[in-house]
Amino acid sequence: MSKTSFKSDQHGPPKSVPPPVPLYSLERLKRTEFHQPEAVIQGVLNEGETILIVGRPKMGKSRLVAQAALSIARGVPFLCKGVPRARLVLILDLENRPAVIKDRFNRMGAGDLSGDERIFLVAPESLSETGVSLRPQDIPRLKQLLDESGADILVVDTWRLLLGAVDENRAECVLEGLRTLSVLRQGRPTLCIVLVHHLRKQHMNAPLSLREDPYTWIEAVSGHHALVGHVDACFGLDRESAQTGEGQVIVFGGVARNAASSSMILEDDTETLLFTPSDDIEVFRSLLTEKEAQFFKVAQRLHRFGYEELRRACDTKNRKTVTTMLGKALGQGIMEKTGAAYRLVASGDSGSTP
Repeated sequence: MSKTSFKSDQHGPPKSVPPPVPLYSLERLKRTEFHQPEAVIQGVLNEGETILIVGRPKMGKSRLVAQAALSIARGVPFLCKGVPRARLVLILDLENRPAVIKDRFNRMGAGDLSGDERIFLVAPESLSETGVSLRPQDIPRLKQLLDESGADILVVDTWRLLLGAVDENRAECVLEGLRTLSVLRQGRPTLCIVLVHHLRKQHMNAPLSLREDPYTWIEAVSGHHALVGHVDACFGLDRESAQTGEGQVIVFGGVARNAASSSMILEDDTETLLFTPSDDIEVFRSLLTEKEAQFFKVAQRLHRFGYEELRRACDTKNRKTVTTMLGKALGQGIMEKTGAAYRLVASGDSGSTP
């Protein structure tokens, strides 16, 4: 097989003819009703999307996607982000052996078996026994696995191993791989695909900060930038020096095609292997811009408020900054929202009377 193209393999079955591309007039486009994708994980993954989960080796990427799979299969929040309903998940774990995966899920589940019947796994004993790749002759096997599991979400750990022996630094190889992967959506238009991938080595004397600048951070994703450019979202997991100078913090964040960039600080439990948003108020403040920090102080004084009440108290017309501050506070678990009302939880309380 050529190292630069999937097309040179003449032994696989012929590629299926793609469906014709529809031609719309603007008038027709405006009156056509399209399916509105539902959220799978609010603010992270929607139906029909392909996203990246990226990080350096041994950062916890596989643990994070396993935790996400459990949340999706159970229909429970993931890192304080809503999961509207339970769905089926197929995990292609091409890096870890079955015994390792079993131990991980046992520790994460802590005896809770709910949702286990909605998670399906492919876990070869060695790299030579994967049986799945993006080579044309392996696509029918991938389709078969999706048919047998009925999966709504496909998790690939890792993209590089599924891509195979092609050059991930060449745009045409990356695009051909993504096109081949998209064939899996024929007959499954809402299929979600989550690709676990690696970050290039950084100069440690001036490391990029996912917390401060997610747009620049994702430019360090391994391989050609066409990969990031042609997925719907790219989220990273990294460990950075705490702004207090003491120890490290775990940062989860990224950028999406149809949503504002976001970051949150996590804590991990070495026993359960689970990540949870940090409720440390000082850690939360490290996520805020100077203007957001000013608005958060006003929110602390109010304690309970509606959006417009907060905006007026901040004496600002800058709705975007108010909205991003609230989004960070909700995502970090510093605030709660019921209907249209916001409320600071105990860790965000400045001492005012509830």
